[in-house]
Amino acid sequence: MKTIELFITNEQLNIEMVNQVHDRIAPQLLRLVEDLGGLYIKFGQEVAAMRGIVPDQYCDTMAVLQDNVPSISFEEVSKLFKEDFGQGIEELFVSFEKEPIAAASLAQVHKAVLPDNRVVAVKVQYPRVKYFHDGDLLTHRVVGHFLSYFYKQFRKPSEEFYTALHAELNFKKEAEHAKRARKNFSHRKDIYVPDIVDNLSSERILTMEFIDGFKVNNLEAISKHGFSTASIAQLVFEGNAEQVFLHGFIHADLHPGNILVRPIPGKPDKPQVVFLDHGLYGSIGDEFRVGYCKFWMALVKGDEKTLIDWCKKYGISDYKILSSVLMIQQFDGIGTDLKDSAQTKKESKYSEFQALYKNMTPEQRRHFKERMDSVTEVMNTVPEELLFILRSSFLLRGVNRELGAPINRFAVMARVASRGATTSKAVVESELSYYEKSLLFVEGAKFEWILRLNTFRSWLFTKLYNISVVLGMNEKLQEIGFALLRYMGTVEEEGPALEASASHS
Repeated sequence: MKTIELFITNEQLNIEMVNQVHDRIAPQLLRLVEDLGGLYIKFGQEVAAMRGIVPDQYCDTMAVLQDNVPSISFEEVSKLFKEDFGQGIEELFVSFEKEPIAAASLAQVHKAVLPDNRVVAVKVQYPRVKYFHDGDLLTHRVVGHFLSYFYKQFRKPSEEFYTALHAELNFKKEAEHAKRARKNFSHRKDIYVPDIVDNLSSERILTMEFIDGFKVNNLEAISKHGFSTASIAQLVFEGNAEQVFLHGFIHADLHPGNILVRPIPGKPDKPQVVFLDHGLYGSIGDEFRVGYCKFWMALVKGDEKTLIDWCKKYGISDYKILSSVLMIQQFDGIGTDLKDSAQTKKESKYSEFQALYKNMTPEQRRHFKERMDSVTEVMNTVPEELLFILRSSFLLRGVNRELGAPINRFAVMARVASRGATTSKAVVESELSYYEKSLLFVEGAKFEWILRLNTFRSWLFTKLYNISVVLGMNEKLQEIGFALLRYMGTVEEEGPALEASASHS
């Protein structure tokens, strides 16, 4: 928040000078993170996924941490196998590539072949991790308490968060997560979780099916295979939405390094997304899950009473602010049509926040600071379940942006929420009866026409706003836009349906 205040008060901020500072600091931060390793690598990975929120220099520089972290030697890998399985690598595998094909915060991955000719990926934990991880968590905990004491707007991480991070050290727990996620997606051919090889997995070694794919943000590979970025983004967000609204079991670390794309086996013209690294998961109970589904449906319908009641139940003071946070409304969609303008290109290294501030009046900046303070206040009161959901949402927002923001995330999430609201238990669709499936279908059909209308409203609002920016007629065209939206059924100018539907990407 102090950084935002500094930006607001400095009217003469030199963009080029700030970019030069970021250019110099980003590589230094990368070296520091690599030297510290472990939990700090994960911090760097999250920075890389926050494009549009932090300056591009940090996103671009930290991207290497998603799958290319300094690794350990093959001798150390061999030693781990003998300690955990009592046998050497040469006894367990027909072949085993000495050089890792990927390396991340806690482990590196080798490609190998089993005696039955199955090709597998072998995830090997760094031996040093167990010695430093607890210390890293303790440091994180102390700093979190310190900041929350002196800065009331800072929310210290919960014990559930630390428990989830610590569970990442146990690859047996990750294997359990992967198996559960694989079962949850068993009804789909286009979303996949690799199979686990149990007899060659331990707390420090995880052996799984090898997936020959490419990273989700590899635009060249997507084009080469004839896939559209929209189809890829659709699958990624459908998968996340099903985990949140149907399964109640959420992958909380879906940065681009943990999502692969390949053709569906036997269907080379159809894409399949593959979710990797199932160490960090969050679970939500059925009561919260169903209520959250209904909250999303209320966003679409403009049902203010349901929104207020749900927020009151969980001690959230302002449903409008929570809605904006969930939609990331303030920075998505508006300005989308201006991507290719000369001014935008000139400032392409500047974060969205900074670019917006540059064009604000002092009064707008004051209002925005007040808005950010209110957002922080609300975020300090949201339940722990929602924090895991928001974490995954922010990471996937970065994926959508790297793909060119080709889909309406709001519509994807809302459609799945409408299915989850009709059942009081977590849903694995392959286990539903025909009657239960028919209920889902009917409810979905009733909800779809409302959603399509709101999607059109969102499109119209965004186009009018962008035209107003180009023509310098912001206030007049916004008035026209709001009048049209009210005529089409929006109850109030700043009502929940309008605020919720204004998110575009």
